[in-house]
This record gives sequence, C-alpha cells and structure tokens, in this order.
Amino acid sequence: MRASMGVLAAFGLVSQAVAADGVGDRLSKAILCQGEPQSAVLWLAEMVGQDDADAKITESGEDLAYRVDVTLTRPITLAGASAASAVWEVEGVEDFSGVIYARFSGDAAAVAKHLELGAAKADAVLLGKFQREVPDGSMCPPTILLQPLQGTEFLLGCGWCNGG
Repeated sequence: MRASMGVLAAFGLVSQAVAADGVGDRLSKAILCQGEPQSAVLWLAEMVGQDDADAKITESGEDLAYRVDVTLTRPITLAGASAASAVWEVEGVEDFSGVIYARFSGDAAAVAKHLELGAAKADAVLLGKFQREVPDGSMCPPTILLQPLQGTEFLLGCGWCNGG
C-alpha cells in the first residue's frame, strides 16, 4: 500500500532533509506551511509502520485514495486549541483543500486571529473558510487553511497546488 513514487511525484514531492524535530514538531510546522511542508509529507510516507515514541503512523488506501494517519502521544497545541492526530491524504476533504492537516478542538476564531487568517473571498477558490497564503515565489503558494466543523471542532492545515 506504500505511496507510489508516481503519486508523490504528482504532488511535487521530492526527498529533502527535514530537521531532526519530533513528529509533533514536524507536523506543526507542516500544518502551518512552515519550511517545506512537502518534505514533511514525504517523510511521513517513509515513516509508515516504523515505531516512534511520539506517534503511531499508519497508512490506508491506494493511488488517489491513499492517506497517512498520525496519532500523536502528545497533542499539538495552538492558541489554546489542540489536536491529537494529523492526516496527509491525496484527495482531501470536501470544502477543505488541506493536503496535510489536523482536526483540532478549541476556539477556531481565536486560532484564525492568532494566525492572521482572513475569510475566504466569495469569488475565490474555496480552500477553507479562513486562509492565508505563505508567499514562496510560486504561482500557487502554500496556504494555511482553517475550516470550522461542528461545535469546537475544526480542520487546520496547509494546502498547495500541483506544480505551482
């Protein structure tokens, strides 16, 4: 079930060194489009099935249904919200274009304010209800996305387009 190099190549993922941070630190950075989130995605695909004290990393599906799930032993926290798991998936979630994201519990408005996310414009491609591009010189820069769900649940992640 491993992600084929074709799937990884289709998303512009190339093997590059990722700092020797823990799993939670790497995910936090990738979710916030810091550094090179594509590198964290490739690293996760390589870590599937390996024992790690910080997380359990599993995979499911094939081709466009492929996904990597990360269950953290210590949650990611941000502006009072927390997430104990993260996902990288090819297809994504309806109305949310995060490629690597976590499901948080907490105050979505406080997190959006903390990250300086703006409401998506009506005429823009819907990536998430709140978003902010992280300029990188490409035509399609990584974008921090937040999508409220029910109650205090929300998705927060980083999305980017293929070949930008």
